Amino acid sequence: MGGEFQYDLYETRSITIAMFDKDNIVVRELYKNQEVLPGPHHLKFNFDATAFEDEYYFVKVIDNGEIVINMKIDMPERRRDG
Repeated sequence: MGGEFQYDLYETRSITIAMFDKDNIVVRELYKNQEVLPGPHHLKFNFDATAFEDEYYFVKVIDNGEIVINMKIDMPERRRDG
């Protein structure tokens, strides 16, 4: 699974981007920095998602403790052999 986020900050902020399950439990942190400096930022991420078996997850961007983006990600069905 992979993706990217671009954002521009006008002041130093705490930014966390994480993947949550349907029970709102963090299952993977994609990015966490308590003091992101002002200016443009571009974050790319890529990881093996085969360990995540739920039908869907949420990727949330949290800015100074406030959820500013909450995206539902449907996981593709996997073919099960045998």
